[in-house]
Amino acid sequence: MAKGSHFPRGFWDSAFKAEMWRLPSGHLRVFLHLAYGPTAHLSGIYRISVPAIAEDVEMEPDEVRLALRDLEKIGWCDVEYPLIWIRGIGNILDKLGTTRLTKNRAWVTSTDRHLSDLPEGHRLVSAFRDFHGLPSDAGEVGGEVG
Repeated sequence: MAKGSHFPRGFWDSAFKAEMWRLPSGHLRVFLHLAYGPTAHLSGIYRISVPAIAEDVEMEPDEVRLALRDLEKIGWCDVEYPLIWIRGIGNILDKLGTTRLTKNRAWVTSTDRHLSDLPEGHRLVSAFRDFHGLPSDAGEVGGEVG
């Protein structure tokens, strides 16, 4: 489980829970893996591997891709392979009741180091940096790996 992860109490009273309950049950497995799995990061943006997720949650890769698309449709995340950006319940900022990464210098330092390991110029990395007011990187890349 990702460092600092815990299941947020707010989930049970959220509109997101109501949306999740309308989706097939396998989607909850994918959600739990993405929000609290071994590759999750406090920032909510990190690399994903569809085959690895599929193996961990005992689903087929196409089922995982469908779950990712559906989670994106309900606004929980943005997916552009090989990255995901969790914008709702499941990232540490949401759990702490803030959307501002810059409220804590240690978060900024940790996230800046983390972002340097992600594909330089990836659209989601650039959008994440813009959203949090972090210095931009150069160029844009993308494409499915999983």
